[in-house]
Order: sequence, then C-alpha cells, then structure tokens
Amino acid sequence: MLLFSSCSMFFIDEEPEIIECEGVYSMHLQGISINSKGDMFWSWTNELVRTNMQGEIQKKVKVSEHHGDVFYKDEQLFVAVNLGEFNKSAAEADSWVFVYDANSLKEIARYSIPELIYGAGTISFHDGKFIVAGGLASGITENYLYEYSKDFSFLKGYTIPSGFILMGIQTSVNVNGYWLLGCYGDPNFTLLLDNEFQLIGRKDLDTSLGIANSFNNKILIGTNNYSEDLKGFIGRATSYNFDKILGEF
Repeated sequence: MLLFSSCSMFFIDEEPEIIECEGVYSMHLQGISINSKGDMFWSWTNELVRTNMQGEIQKKVKVSEHHGDVFYKDEQLFVAVNLGEFNKSAAEADSWVFVYDANSLKEIARYSIPELIYGAGTISFHDGKFIVAGGLASGITENYLYEYSKDFSFLKGYTIPSGFILMGIQTSVNVNGYWLLGCYGDPNFTLLLDNEFQLIGRKDLDTSLGIANSFNNKILIGTNNYSEDLKGFIGRATSYNFDKILGEF
C-alpha cells in the first residue's frame, strides 16, 4: 500500500497543487527545483530525476552519495555534494558543486568548495551569485552561508545567528527578496532572512526536504514518506502561496 494515496491533480493557473514523483527511492529526498517549461527536478541522495508537472519520469540517473539540494539555472542543474563526512571536523568533509545538463542529466562539470568544512548540503542562485550552505558541527550556535561567483570563486561568507541547528541548513531559496532556509529540528522548521541575509524569524514549517520558487507567487515544498510495503521513499511537491506563508512569520 502506498503511503501517499492517489489523488487527482488540481490546477491553479496551469500549475498542479500536488506533484507526486513517480517511482520508489532507496534514500530520502534532498531537494527539488523547477524550470519555466514545467520540468521538475528531484535529488534523492543517490539518484537525480527529471519529471514533468504530472510527476511522470522523463529521465533518471544514479549519482554518487551524498547529493544534496538541487537548483536549476540556464539548462543546467547545480547540486550541492559532499563526498566525505557531514557535521564533523574540516578534515572529514569533501564539498563540491556538481553540474549536470538539465535534459540528459549527464554530469558536465564539478567545482571544489572547501569553504564548506562541515559538508555542502544546499545551493541556490540569486542576483548573479550562488549561495551554498550545509552541515554544522555539534555545539556551534550559528550557521553559515557562502557566496560564490558563477565560476564558483569564493566571494564572501555570512554568519546567521540562528542558534545551534541539527545538521545545519538543508535547503534554501530566494523568493521575492526573502531567503527561506529549511532546517531539521523537532519539529523541522524554516528560517526567514531578508535579501541582506539578516535573520527575520523562524516558523515551524517543514521545508527541510526541498523548496523551490515556482509560478504565480507560489513556492513548492518537497516531502517524502517511507513505504514499508515498497521498501522505499515516495515523494511529492506541494504548492503554497508565498505571501500567505510570509505573513505567518
């Protein structure tokens, strides 16, 4: 039995409220992204998947573990990748950005980002620059965002006075001049920052498995459930009005 019951697609301005990703995956969802053509991209830790807006698989490839959050830009996918250990000493992380052709999902480049000493986990792009974040060692009471040029030259770091966050920042996106950062917790939660990376607030909204800027002032939030029957994870992305969420912080 599927943990997600089948449901009809409800369309608002040609965008479904719920997109269910076809397939069952051995590892959990790490991030989602979408392009203007309606292609959805799903990062499943060791698989990358492209679907249409109905969740039907168009392309799927195996990738090295641990692929984290994914961001679509200019016919390419940018993925935050850590090939080492998370949330430990600088010597144990091995942080990268892998770049894929968005159509074929073939790897076309990779960039080392050693500034992510606790492991790269999430990537976004805004105002001509990439922002990457990731893990956090135990006992540290602030989080860090790292700014890169388009060729991944390191530009600047930002310190977020968030308090300790278990495993750091998992997902990130800029929507209408605000940054949303998805985090693990009990419950999982979201940090809201302004465009200058100043912390505004925190809300018990779970965006830790994926968040993407969508169409018509909406965002998509990724979730997954584990199916005991199918022995794997099943994913979905749900559409929300951004202004409504912003007003709740």
